[in-house]
Amino acid sequence: MSRWQDKVVLITGGSAGLGRALAEAFARGGAQVVIAARTEGPLQDAARQIESAGGRCEAVAADVLNDEDVERLVRNVVEKHGRLDVLVNAAGRSARGAIADTSVDDFQELLDLNFLATVRCTRSALPHLMKTRGHVVNIGSLASKVAARYLGKGEFRP
Repeated sequence: MSRWQDKVVLITGGSAGLGRALAEAFARGGAQVVIAARTEGPLQDAARQIESAGGRCEAVAADVLNDEDVERLVRNVVEKHGRLDVLVNAAGRSARGAIADTSVDDFQELLDLNFLATVRCTRSALPHLMKTRGHVVNIGSLASKVAARYLGKGEFRP
């Protein structure tokens, strides 16, 4: 029996990229996977493909930037499945560009999605994860730990 058999796994950003790949892997391992993302079409496509490969996957449209959406998402997962064992915070994006060409609003949007959404989802899921002695997986970027030279478009020139 797989370690993930019958575990309930919630993955934000589950319709694409690493979130989707993790959803596929957890489903192959026997988990009940719930994927969440803002855009309904790709979300439903991902869930259908996971199920057609033999996995159990549910798609829920939710905006991790919205407190009420996050609370509803977590509440619905627990009400429907009776538990939550793993939260994967995979929603996020990057932006590349010169700092002079990037607005404060653009930076705020990145902070909201890449940091505050993770905090929001984790805080909402934490009471349920504590009951199951569950896990939180945060997907980030090496750029959050190491300042890479030339990460944006071109180098800084005063």
